[in-house]
Amino acid sequence: MTPDVRAPRTSAAPATRSRKRPAGARTAAPTPETSAPAVTLTVDPVPPDLRFQWVAEAAYYIAERRGFRDGSPEDDWSQAEAQIERLLAAPPA
Repeated sequence: MTPDVRAPRTSAAPATRSRKRPAGARTAAPTPETSAPAVTLTVDPVPPDLRFQWVAEAAYYIAERRGFRDGSPEDDWSQAEAQIERLLAAPPA
């Protein structure tokens, strides 16, 4: 027989119950300390499939420059991703 390992009961109300506000009760207006932080959404101007194609081509050329020897595709890919990120982050000429 296994011992009973349940938590002991307390007299506090379960957390699932909610208290109702009296009719006509007002809620406090949100203040900067209590309101949710502003969220800034950025739109990537390059679609993911196009970015993937650019990285794949750059990785190929990186491997070609080293003669397809003495390296790994993972290293080529990470170098290509960094290269594409730099190009996209650069201000337009």
